[in-house]
Amino acid sequence: GRLLSGSDDSTVCVWDLEASHENKQAVEPLATYKGHTSCVEDVAWHGVKPTVFGSVGDDKQILIWDENAPDKKPVQTVAAHTAEINCIAFNPFNENLLATGSADKTVAIWDMRNMAAKLHAFEQHEDEIIQVPLMRLKTAILRWADSADSAGTMECKILDNLGVMQSGQKSLLNGSKQNRRRTDEGGS
Repeated sequence: GRLLSGSDDSTVCVWDLEASHENKQAVEPLATYKGHTSCVEDVAWHGVKPTVFGSVGDDKQILIWDENAPDKKPVQTVAAHTAEINCIAFNPFNENLLATGSADKTVAIWDMRNMAAKLHAFEQHEDEIIQVPLMRLKTAILRWADSADSAGTMECKILDNLGVMQSGQKSLLNGSKQNRRRTDEGGS
């Protein structure tokens, strides 16, 4: 296996965990990548493309790397946030999507095919973002519709490919407010 590391010295290293080394105390990296101009805060392997990884840092940039690139330079560089970027994660379901979290208090979703602009920015946090692990399960976002026109209806919206919202409505067996209240409180 291989290990990926980022450092305060602005470099990213790839290490071979299975190589035999004469000096067990001083293992040399397989490769060292230089592209950041400040501290590297986080690194992540791409989940589908085994030679691709990303790094983010205090220089407010996302760098996408490919171990097969002959010059060890980033294949993509993006000035991504208004403050240092603390974390990066690749989407396990869509090989083109990744998320970043920043000290600018935002989480951003990016499409690697066109990183000229964020796909989405989540701006609800009151302090810097330190982690953006992505769920490995597809998630449904549930919302109660409670108006005169749709009382007793549950609407399920599924975010598919971050931009295409699919929705379906399902009527509850008994849509009275009394039964809904009892269900919400844990009753049957």
